[in-house]
Amino acid sequence: MTHYLILAEGGCCGHFLASIIRSMWDLNFTQDNKITESGSCDFISYATSLTILIRENYKNTALYPENSAGADLIVEVLKTKEYTNKMAEYELNYENHINTFHYTDKASVDKFLTVDDIKIVYVTQDWRDYNLIALNKISKNFDANRKFEEIKNDYRGLISFYNNSFLEEFDSVTDFNDISKELKKALVDGWVRYIAGTQNRKTKPKENDRILFVKFNDIFNNENKVLEDLAKFTNSKINDTSVLFYQNYLESQKKVHEYVNN
Repeated sequence: MTHYLILAEGGCCGHFLASIIRSMWDLNFTQDNKITESGSCDFISYATSLTILIRENYKNTALYPENSAGADLIVEVLKTKEYTNKMAEYELNYENHINTFHYTDKASVDKFLTVDDIKIVYVTQDWRDYNLIALNKISKNFDANRKFEEIKNDYRGLISFYNNSFLEEFDSVTDFNDISKELKKALVDGWVRYIAGTQNRKTKPKENDRILFVKFNDIFNNENKVLEDLAKFTNSKINDTSVLFYQNYLESQKKVHEYVNN
């Protein structure tokens, strides 16, 4: 059994990569699992059992922002394999498991690699990616499939810290469709500034045969490379389902690019 950890900052397509791997394992994946109107794969990746277990069964639930205690807890749960208690029936049909996390610092990755059956898919980025990452993050979190007030609670701190002049408008909004272009832009700008700051404080892990590095830019512009690298790393095969799913994902991302103007 291999447990694949998809390590990607918020907005870096972690759940999409988990879904692509699943589409290589399951020829019927595209029939039963649909990308949302906003282009999100968060609800179909089956890559959250570990997070659910930690939130429900442990007192320390502060997994984000990334922290040392959170990384230690993730390692503990990986070793005990308790997360299988929270896996959907669909996931239990497969020998290998997948989970996603926003943990990307070398210190965290080194801890995860102490677990023998762990392999890591790690998304890299640079400053030229930040705006699209932010558009990706904000547009897919302010998604009609989510509870609006919960999302607002998650992002109030972001708008308060980086664009405080929009706080009154942010607090007054009661529906996804009522978010103005200006407020959308403020949220996106806040996330750009947030990830720029966090990346400056993090150290990238070293090359390792148990880590597959995937460039964020390649996800959108080098489909064949990403598919081939994922297939080889997971000992899987590219099939018509995975190709179709990838194409559907790229098509759905057009809405991401136009999020502020919609």
